[in-house]
Amino acid sequence: MKKAIVCALASMVFVLSLAGCGNSTGADKTDKSEEAAEAVTEEDGFADAELVETEPRFPVEKADISQMKIDYKSSELYTKEDMDAAIKVILDEFGTWDGCVLYDITYTDDQTCKDGIEYIDELGMDVKYDDCIVFTSSFHSPVEGGGAWEPDYDYEGWQWYLGRVKGGDWELLTWGY
Repeated sequence: MKKAIVCALASMVFVLSLAGCGNSTGADKTDKSEEAAEAVTEEDGFADAELVETEPRFPVEKADISQMKIDYKSSELYTKEDMDAAIKVILDEFGTWDGCVLYDITYTDDQTCKDGIEYIDELGMDVKYDDCIVFTSSFHSPVEGGGAWEPDYDYEGWQWYLGRVKGGDWELLTWGY
């Protein structure tokens, strides 16, 4: 499972790099995609999924995760594999946010996750969740804005709440402030 998640992230980074991700000149797409593929290894998982900063890449046509850094902190509740599976779900959603650039994803803490179970159970779903995991992130909105985004703005402390029933997959339940 871990290998599949790591491969999926490497593929996503590679595809986003090939798609341009706002690289208006189209130059060095291959170099960046190779760096991205090398940064995500089976051994290290998402921990090394960061690239060296390059020149500003705005405007971005598709969601860009090439600058993403992950802070797993420490947890007695969840393994790195649990967190990687949840992060994959977050990245699937973030990938639909055209023009946004993801800077980081950070595991909150065990207490926030424990407290979050009651919150996610109140969201009106007909499911009683056994686990809740909460991350925060920071990202940059599209230069032109759009939808609910302020144009060309850095969002920080964006929260992601995911729940799962024991033995099941993570489900993204809500996100925002």
